[in-house]
Amino acid sequence: MLAIVSLTLAAPAQAIPQNCTARIGTSGSTGYGTSICKTGTGNHRVRVTCRLGSTTTTYLRYGPWTGIPNPSTVYCNTGDRATAAIYQFLKYT
Repeated sequence: MLAIVSLTLAAPAQAIPQNCTARIGTSGSTGYGTSICKTGTGNHRVRVTCRLGSTTTTYLRYGPWTGIPNPSTVYCNTGDRATAAIYQFLKYT
């Protein structure tokens, strides 16, 4: 599932981040997600699905909006693991 946040402004050209990836990882016992866009223009952020301990309960965490080519990273709560990550971007048209 890919979620895209759109913002429409009065401008003649379309500008979007490109060559974007999102991944999950672990630091100690805590999961995190990172997104990065290597080309294009605009802003992006990571959205991470975290799993609460050993339960089936999940929650979402969002990284900060950031420009190209900076990464957006967010951690789950201590001891929780990341199960999925996607990137979101703002589209200017």
